Amino acid sequence: MRNQYSKEYTVDSFNTDFSYHATTLYLLGVVQDVAGCHGSEIGTAIPKLNKKNMTWVVSRTKLEIKQYPYWMEKIKANTIALKPNLFYFTRNVDLYHKNSLICKASSLWLVLDTKTFIPKKPSVIEEHFEPFETDIEPRINKIRKKYDFNEDYKLISENTIKVSPSYGDINNHVNNLHYFDWVVKSLTKELITDFSISLLDISWVKQTFVGDNINIKIYEKKLGKERNVIFKILKDNQIMCHGELEFKPRKSMIMEIKNPILIP
Repeated sequence: MRNQYSKEYTVDSFNTDFSYHATTLYLLGVVQDVAGCHGSEIGTAIPKLNKKNMTWVVSRTKLEIKQYPYWMEKIKANTIALKPNLFYFTRNVDLYHKNSLICKASSLWLVLDTKTFIPKKPSVIEEHFEPFETDIEPRINKIRKKYDFNEDYKLISENTIKVSPSYGDINNHVNNLHYFDWVVKSLTKELITDFSISLLDISWVKQTFVGDNINIKIYEKKLGKERNVIFKILKDNQIMCHGELEFKPRKSMIMEIKNPILIP
């Protein structure tokens, strides 16, 4: 089926944390990369679209993580593109480790006109994906989500950065993965060392560019042994990107290391 694709990945050392386990940023990157590789296979990759003054942009991604694999382990990414809804393509991705589902994701994508930044109708490239499956439900039902919080959420971190040229991508704006990297770098030590992310729901609202001054705010709510976080990335007090994170105790989320090379 042209709307389905699979690729195998290996967890590299530079995509692991202090305990040799894959980072959330790495899993998010795999979810995005397999979409790009699928596009290359069927003729909808960004370089080809650019020749027609079009490009892909991701609007929202939701990851539900069951376990984090560790260094040198192989994971398989299976993806399927669903029939467009309005201007949006929905893409589901499942990540497996030795036939066990360790992460499932869904994302919403738009095709933009690179000159006007106006969304194009899916019909301009829809034929590359056909035929579509008709019995698979999208995992994201809302194009936009409001990440509301109340007085139970406390501001625990605030960070300001100036966007450097190193953040630019092939669309000449900040690549969406950098937004989440900024969030991770703004988390507290406790969240990084004692917990792992079990859910990431992130929406990209507006573009940021080299030279912009960006403000990252992290709000936390404690739920017994778990944590819930709302984050906002702002420019001139306007939301550029925002989302929600759910954390569970780290030991319950990381895969037991069985590779003798990594065992002290």
